Amino acid sequence: MIVDSAQAKSLQIGKFGCYFLCLLKLAEKAGIFADVLYWYDVAEGSAFMGEDPTQRGSRCFVFEPARLLSLLFGNRVQWTMTKESATYEAKADELVVLRYDIPNVSGHFVLDDWDPMGSSITKEKGILVSKRVFRGGTV
Repeated sequence: MIVDSAQAKSLQIGKFGCYFLCLLKLAEKAGIFADVLYWYDVAEGSAFMGEDPTQRGSRCFVFEPARLLSLLFGNRVQWTMTKESATYEAKADELVVLRYDIPNVSGHFVLDDWDPMGSSITKEKGILVSKRVFRGGTV
């Protein structure tokens, strides 16, 4: 089901969109303007983003983060993504999204210097469990 209203979209993004917002923030850090509601419309219902099979009601599950990031960069950079361990040391030309968990309670995606929630309990009290590492060229 496609979400129609801006308020409903904003609610979805605010509640479930931490990974999606991290990808937009990576593009923004590279000087690319990324309007949240516009990109939600582009991604929703496509191969990029849809309903989370494990979390009922979420429409912000990012199925193809590398393709979405490539699209955000205007396909000038073709990104690939691998899931790495929490101890992985990123190279200078890699972009990284961190995954924090409170086991059996919640998970949350953040950047090293930015949290979509501002200051989330999951990042504060949880543990870093993995890193999503994007490779595609110098940004």
